[in-house]
Amino acid sequence: MLCTDCKEQPATVHLTQMINGQKTELHLCLRCANRRGIQLWVLPFPPPSLKPVQPLPLSEAENQSCPVCHYQWKEFINTGFLGCPSCYTSFSALLAKVISQNFGNVRHQGKIPLKGAAPLKIRREVLSLKKELEKAVSEENFEKAVELRDQIRSLEKEIQ
Repeated sequence: MLCTDCKEQPATVHLTQMINGQKTELHLCLRCANRRGIQLWVLPFPPPSLKPVQPLPLSEAENQSCPVCHYQWKEFINTGFLGCPSCYTSFSALLAKVISQNFGNVRHQGKIPLKGAAPLKIRREVLSLKKELEKAVSEENFEKAVELRDQIRSLEKEIQ
């Protein structure tokens, strides 16, 4: 099958979306997918390094479905895929439970690159100290607030 955009390269990216109850399909080559800004994630579901997904008991969620595409939660449990972007909102509580069961954390932490990581680490530390400073001020612990302020100023000079 050829790419539906350029009609030259073989289609290797197949995108299916439900929009207003209508199923639309795109078949693109990598170049056209990149041109459209489609991000590709190659990750089998569930990831082989993790234990299989421990779904919630179906009695709790078996009849829940997305109001836009009518995709059901039990279909996600069977396939690992959602039907449309609205499914993320519709199933947010259920997805959070499955993600925390399998990955231990719902919030993405990311990674710091090895090259040029020092300024990023310092910025993160400054943000953390600023939160502590706000807490110290709200608790009227002004001695600690002064120490934190001085630490923040010192770190900000390092960044510059």
